[in-house]
Amino acid sequence: MKFKGRIRKKIAFKEEQKEILDQRGYLESIISSITDSLIVVNPDATLRSVNKATLDLLGYREDELIGQPVKNIFLQEEESILHKYFQKIIDAGVRYNIGLTLLTKQGKAIPVNFSGALMQQDGKIIGIVGVARDIRQITAIISDLEKKEAELEERSKTLTRMQRAMLHIMDDLDIAKKEMHKVNKELQTLDGLRSDFVSTVSHELRTPLTTMKEFASIILDEIPGKLTKEQKEYMDIISGNIDRLARLINNLLDISKIESGRVELKRALVDIPNLANSVISIIKPEAQGKHIEFKTLFPVAALNLYADPDKVVQVFTNLIGNAIKFTEENGEITVEIKDTEQEAICSIADTGIGIAPENLDKIFGKFQQFGREPGGGAKGTGLGLAISKELVEMHNGRIWAESKPGKGSKFIFTLPKHNKEYILHETVEKRIGGAKKENKEVSIFIIRLDDYLEFEEKLEKDGAQKVFLPILASVEDVMRNEDFLTLSSKNEIIVLAQLNKQEASDIRARLKRIIKEHTFEIDAQLEKGFSYGYATYPDDADNAKDLLERAYKSCVQEREARLKKTIMIVDDQPELRNLLKKILYSSGYSNFREAGDGNEALEKINTAIPDLLILDLKMPRMSGYEVIGMLKENAQTKDIPVLIMSGYAVEVGKLEEYVKKKAIPVVAKPFNIEQLKKLVNYLL
Repeated sequence: MKFKGRIRKKIAFKEEQKEILDQRGYLESIISSITDSLIVVNPDATLRSVNKATLDLLGYREDELIGQPVKNIFLQEEESILHKYFQKIIDAGVRYNIGLTLLTKQGKAIPVNFSGALMQQDGKIIGIVGVARDIRQITAIISDLEKKEAELEERSKTLTRMQRAMLHIMDDLDIAKKEMHKVNKELQTLDGLRSDFVSTVSHELRTPLTTMKEFASIILDEIPGKLTKEQKEYMDIISGNIDRLARLINNLLDISKIESGRVELKRALVDIPNLANSVISIIKPEAQGKHIEFKTLFPVAALNLYADPDKVVQVFTNLIGNAIKFTEENGEITVEIKDTEQEAICSIADTGIGIAPENLDKIFGKFQQFGREPGGGAKGTGLGLAISKELVEMHNGRIWAESKPGKGSKFIFTLPKHNKEYILHETVEKRIGGAKKENKEVSIFIIRLDDYLEFEEKLEKDGAQKVFLPILASVEDVMRNEDFLTLSSKNEIIVLAQLNKQEASDIRARLKRIIKEHTFEIDAQLEKGFSYGYATYPDDADNAKDLLERAYKSCVQEREARLKKTIMIVDDQPELRNLLKKILYSSGYSNFREAGDGNEALEKINTAIPDLLILDLKMPRMSGYEVIGMLKENAQTKDIPVLIMSGYAVEVGKLEEYVKKKAIPVVAKPFNIEQLKKLVNYLL
């Protein structure tokens, strides 16, 4: 039994020994894997143990360090610091993060961050374990950061100096800006005075010039008496110079308006070859006097684009007029128009005297007259080409010249094919820009002929345009006293004007009246359907895109809106009331109210105001005269449109003076149905 017990003890001892060895191996494995330096110091300040990271860092073998004084691996100057540090560890049990310097075997200094802890066993100090972390990389980073911080500080100082310098520059710029603004204002004032002077002088010269022209014509026509050959020559010279002076005045006025920004394009959809032909037909007699032959090369199909017809005619007139002027007898002028995808290319070529190459770049300047012959040769104002250039560029086009002296010249200009939307947006944007500067409002009015295609089908050639053009003329007549611009296509008129709210409201009412006047004027079987819309900057939108969108969205069809309105028929005869309802129902109206006398009419009007009142005058209880009088005394009912129907002579004297001014229409019984329909449509 004793033997068996000794065997068990021996086995247990071996197992404990193995477990201790395993734990030691595990611990050594952990210590070996630590990347920081691990140092164990004996109580006598000698090295007891170091890990592999320490040996790799310092370049020693393990046997070269174990048992050696710990101070040997630290910087000598830090010995006292190390001693105090170890003492603090002994006193406190642990100490963290002190900066020390390790020395390698080769004497290289390595800065480390050192932390230590006291090792005790059974209350007795057996040593100190310390961990040293190489902080060279951190030190390098800190050093780099300090360097960058210093650089940033220097840059900050530089920026501060620059900022101060900029402030001085800004002050100088502000002073210069104010001076420039002052000079610009003075220049604008002078330019305005110049333009006003040119305009005033030109207008003042026109009257006597017109008188001189007329009297010269009378003398040349020999109305006062026969002229001798010499007298006729003198009068021809006088007449020619009067014409030249008139052209000069007109050109001065044109260039003055263009330069001052007072010229706006009134674009419409126009056929460019038609415009060119109209100019040729007017100016051709002048060419025939010199036996000059005209040739035209135009596209077969119509070439329609959005342009200001008057301005394009002016460009053609200037260029064709110049071609005639500088082409000798029996010469040739070719007017060509090409239709390309992006633009129309117009050219006027002649067989005249040509222009020298060095002058081609200068010919579009003001008062330039190159290639003229001295003496009595062709003369001009020197402004026609400058005006033509400005007008073409206002259309976003280009203009240039090609020429060879003695062989003729060719003037080419282009007109872009912008669509209606682009033109609209550009024009509205310019108007809004001007309104912003002057703190004004801009109103857009849209009038559209909805049944244009139907008119084109049912009416003879150009019949639809004959319907639409008088409407355009009426619109421009309504706007004649306003600063306005019209843009028109085949079936749409857009009016832009700088108006305040009250002015815009007045114009809107007048434009609606135009629609009424033109709606039924052709025949009852072909009633015109109109739409109209309206929007104002800045109340409805603050940019061109949104303003146009708002105007189009506000469009209402005149006929649709009109047929929804309520008509009250007041007559003491039920049969007549029913007849009127049937007649008007056939025209599309369906909202009717009735009353048999004046009292009943007023009671119903007080509950809901109608849009039109068809009123008989002779009724029991309360006559139509009394109804009109009472309606006009009430602010809410005074503007109700009234159509009088009566079988008696209307006693106008019974109506108050302010009622007479309203020019209330009258239909006599028995009435004409077509006349009744037209009046009802107009009043609504």
